[in-house]
Amino acid sequence: MSRFGMRGPDLTSLHQTQGESRRSVAVLDDKYTDSESRVLRSLCSIVLALLVVGLAGCTRATSCGTDASGLPKCSVSADFVHSQPEATLSYSGSTVYSQNVHSEQHLIGSTNPAGAHSIFATSAPMTSVYTWYQNWLTGHGWHVSAADALLPLEVSAQGYARGNRESFVVGADSQQNARMLGYPIPLKLQSETLYEINFLIEPYSGK
Repeated sequence: MSRFGMRGPDLTSLHQTQGESRRSVAVLDDKYTDSESRVLRSLCSIVLALLVVGLAGCTRATSCGTDASGLPKCSVSADFVHSQPEATLSYSGSTVYSQNVHSEQHLIGSTNPAGAHSIFATSAPMTSVYTWYQNWLTGHGWHVSAADALLPLEVSAQGYARGNRESFVVGADSQQNARMLGYPIPLKLQSETLYEINFLIEPYSGK
């Protein structure tokens, strides 16, 4: 199964469900007053409409297909990003300081990639953190790649890539920079090593 791993609806079952719903609505007239029947018919219509819309959404998601790496060709959702181990990948024993996952965002004239960003704290030195990530990532199909410009908290960073759509950066953060930028560092983490990860999945370009 691909990493997208979604299947479309059973259209035969959908047609059967619609037929059964119509028969159920017809029976209402025999059991309830006109007013009650109208209310119940409206509720049944709403439920059926939601069911159809939901199944249609599944069909569209499945029909977009996946690329050679198993990544969706259509807009990448936050749920898909979160299902990837790299989205929350952390050095053993690390404490989560902040974490967020976001969907692909379509703007006027451009599209921002889907991805995940996390900041962690650990008692281990950054050299050990870098070595651990290098071993894990290269063992899961990633290769060393140039990291982009450093983010505001970072003092160093190492980049990785997989295929032509996925990128991963792990960077060492400065507690001094964090305080200057207004990040409240809990007392228990002030002697720890801060580091962050950025995992991105670029939009499908047809290649």
